[in-house]
Amino acid sequence: MQIINNSLLTITLNRPEVYNALNLELTRSITDALEQALKNPDIKTILIRSSMDKVFCAGGDVKAAYYAQTEGNKSYTEEFFRAEYQLNYLISTYPKPIITLINGLTLGGGMGLAMHAKYRIVNEQAQLGMPETTIGFFTDVGAGHFYKKLPISLNLYFSLTGETLDYHQALSYGLATHFIHKEREEDLLKELEVCQSDRALSSSNSTLSSSDLFRGSLQSPDPRNKSEDDNIDIINTCFKDDSIEAIFERLQEHPSTFAKECLNLLFKKSPTSLKVVFELIKRSKKLSLKTLVRD
Repeated sequence: MQIINNSLLTITLNRPEVYNALNLELTRSITDALEQALKNPDIKTILIRSSMDKVFCAGGDVKAAYYAQTEGNKSYTEEFFRAEYQLNYLISTYPKPIITLINGLTLGGGMGLAMHAKYRIVNEQAQLGMPETTIGFFTDVGAGHFYKKLPISLNLYFSLTGETLDYHQALSYGLATHFIHKEREEDLLKELEVCQSDRALSSSNSTLSSSDLFRGSLQSPDPRNKSEDDNIDIINTCFKDDSIEAIFERLQEHPSTFAKECLNLLFKKSPTSLKVVFELIKRSKKLSLKTLVRD
């Protein structure tokens, strides 16, 4: 943790040996830092970033949970998920602006950490996804809430297959709020420092706008190659919310190579997880984030 000019709190994820995976200790540490910042009127803005290149956070530390179970610490997993979900909700309701700098791979629990912040900045290396069906789990950390920003067919496609969204898709569907080229990230950090220093000197308690916070470092992304969207019609045709069985049937009947690839991918997933995730997506249409991660 680092406080700059008594106004900007920077939280840096630094577990490179496990790609910044969240364990109970790290989750509690971030929560404590945010709660302490609430008590400090001088801290105006929080930045969550990674110490790694091309990785923001690869999710929850599944190995830590597994080894805790095998060593007889059966309460660890329950405590971890409770702490993680409470952190997700804290970020989503935090009264001071939180900025997440999503500089690369962001999966599972990393999505929970990044997606609930007010400002979500991606660079061209960003890859966002929820791969839980691969490990027999479900898309948790409030994914039922933030994936609602996607059209239902894309929500189902990304949730069931675990495939990742690139920075163009993240921006298009509102998962990300801003874009920055990788080489301009240090400029952004300097601008935030200057902005917070100016704010501290003025003793302003007002909430700064994104233009005030980021000033000149943010850019528009490079134009997207339209050929990258060629599969959207197939996704819209096959991934409908009638039933998981119907999705399999439509993929089997579709003549495209992409449909066959999707089918082969789904056959590698946990059948139970696919059913649970499908039901979660349908129910999440009417559920609040508080219900999904707190109640």
